[in-house]
Amino acid sequence: MQDGVPCSNCGGRVLKAEGAVFNYTGSRIGMIVEGDPNSPTGRRVESRPASGGTADSSVAADGAFQASLSGPLDLGRKGERRVIKTLCNKLRERGADVHVEDDARDDFGEDAILVIDGRRTPVQIVTVPNKAPIWKDLNVNKTVTLSGDLQGAVSILRDAVVAKSVKGKATILALDVAHIGAIVNRALVDAYLTAFGDPVAEFSFGAVWLVVPTPRSTIELR
Repeated sequence: MQDGVPCSNCGGRVLKAEGAVFNYTGSRIGMIVEGDPNSPTGRRVESRPASGGTADSSVAADGAFQASLSGPLDLGRKGERRVIKTLCNKLRERGADVHVEDDARDDFGEDAILVIDGRRTPVQIVTVPNKAPIWKDLNVNKTVTLSGDLQGAVSILRDAVVAKSVKGKATILALDVAHIGAIVNRALVDAYLTAFGDPVAEFSFGAVWLVVPTPRSTIELR
């Protein structure tokens, strides 16, 4: 594939660098450059959301990760629309008929309602990492860095899953991992399942998804 050819997954442009292929997506809502989520040597994700901040992350072949965040990022409710859009696009890639209803009830723990192949399904969204001190540091200092190994990344997911487990029955849990997106790959999913098993079976979720800004790298935790 030549440089600048439209990507069949996201509609952006595919850029080639020596020995690597990156997806570049640019629009009025921001820009992201991401390496192949299936690369055995690791990858890097550089995100420039419309909020004006930056979120750069990388993961090595052994699962060790680093992330550097700065400026305002679309956290919590501000990121929900992006998460739902990406999740819907991913489900459509898999052949599902999906649309969004506008009657989600926050008092029921519903951040959105999706109708998937005719079935009405509530969605809960949680920002990952879900530790308040991290985002407080970012707000105060305008920058924060994170790092850890594969088990550390698994623990980050586990904290978010458990935090939503009380109201999780039959809902889709969407983990918004956009700001540390490089960690999201099959190796992380497999490591989580080995450590804790299927979160759907454990907590009766309808499904659990790791959602990043592109459908290409968004993956189900199963």
